[in-house]
Amino acid sequence: MSRKTARDNAFKIIFEAPFHECELDAVINTFLDVQSDKTLTKKDINYINTTVSGVFENLEKIDDKINNFLKGWTLDRLPKTTAAILRLAVYEMDYSSDVPYQVAINEAIELAKIYCDDNAPKVINGVLDTVKGEK
Repeated sequence: MSRKTARDNAFKIIFEAPFHECELDAVINTFLDVQSDKTLTKKDINYINTTVSGVFENLEKIDDKINNFLKGWTLDRLPKTTAAILRLAVYEMDYSSDVPYQVAINEAIELAKIYCDDNAPKVINGVLDTVKGEK
């Protein structure tokens, strides 16, 4: 599996986890069990676990950062898919040393083109470009 596919799976868990009342590890494990028919390498599973856990461990800081750069909006008002993509990308930009900023931005935009409405890629690009400029 590629990093792109692992990132797609991480996004899906980040999106889905708030809808469940169980522990995050249970959500991750259930999701990975369902994906067992696909080829997940140890590297993919490690990326998914590290990224999803990292997003939720740093959720308050990530959400504060996103809210600071949303103009006239708050994260709570955005579609849940857009919020999940932003959280994933900001985590990768701020906490993952192996993901260049431009890769995190481009991958977030590609996820938005698949899972969000037509306006989301512009919003995501604007927020993440501002986050990048803060560095």
